[in-house]
Amino acid sequence: EPMLWIRSLWTERDYQIGTILVYDETLFAERVRSLSCMDEAQMEEPQDAYLSSYQFDTNSYEIVPETRGTELVEERVLDVISQAVLELQKEVDLDMAGCYTKAAVSADDADLAAAAEELNCFTGTVVTHRFGEQEEVLDGDTIHEWLTVDGQTVTLDESKPAEYVRSLAKKYNTAYGKRPFLTTYGDVVTIQGGSYGWRMNEAKEAEAVLAAVKEGVIVTREPEWITEGASHGEYDYGDTYVEVNLTGQHLFFYKNGNLLVECDFVSGNASKNWSTPAGIYPLTYKQRNATLRGENYATPVSYWMPFNGNIGLHDADWRGSFGGALYKTNGSHGCVNLPPKAAKIIYEN
Repeated sequence: EPMLWIRSLWTERDYQIGTILVYDETLFAERVRSLSCMDEAQMEEPQDAYLSSYQFDTNSYEIVPETRGTELVEERVLDVISQAVLELQKEVDLDMAGCYTKAAVSADDADLAAAAEELNCFTGTVVTHRFGEQEEVLDGDTIHEWLTVDGQTVTLDESKPAEYVRSLAKKYNTAYGKRPFLTTYGDVVTIQGGSYGWRMNEAKEAEAVLAAVKEGVIVTREPEWITEGASHGEYDYGDTYVEVNLTGQHLFFYKNGNLLVECDFVSGNASKNWSTPAGIYPLTYKQRNATLRGENYATPVSYWMPFNGNIGLHDADWRGSFGGALYKTNGSHGCVNLPPKAAKIIYEN
């Protein structure tokens, strides 16, 4: 209406323009998707932060930080670039605009930190067992094999301490086992059988080790024992013992390495299958003026020193002689019959 322009000079009007810039959304999306940064083949997914494997140099586990990756969220990219186009922006920072996929677990994740702390509590444990001059050390280098990690959940295999203690017992137990013995006659013989020696209380010791691992403590322990020897090692009987030579029917008693008694004796009657059992035994107890009872007999003795049930060392004042072949047909019910003087000295020492 060109004829109205003169009137418009004295008339004010407001115009609201809805869109300055219009574009084809389909073509726009195609163009954005063609950008090199949108090539899915070139994208790398972000990696969550995670717990490292056990580090032998530090005896610990570490949190490995997350990686950012280059994976873009297409819908977010389209929105951000579209807004930039409409606002006539020349650049878009996709990172600042939050267009990249984020790792689900970051290095400052509280649950991840708690899992690392729990792991390092376990592997920070040091349990030193002493066996005389020998030591066995349990630390993270072994304990880490008892742990499993599922995501951020740590599990301790509570059967492993028992296995560890069992290995110690197998190595250091001597009771009921074999050991060399240097006889007074100069021969080295192998003693087998008998209850004397070291025998670990595996159940109690396993409980103690498990508790130490759970608490993450550093501790030196003497193992829990059911029975103990005089010393550790092959010669666990020390230097105070009675050497009973069943073949020679002769006895030697040493105290602190010094010979106090040497005498003949009479052992169990071989012809009646009452032979004295070979082996190495501790005295169960000692008793003065005891009465030994069995089938059809009750025998009083002055010095009673049992070592294997109702078999023990004792005086036999009713015997006129000792040693030789007496035991073959005229032996005891299994005990070691001693001359009264020898029995007294052994009892008192």
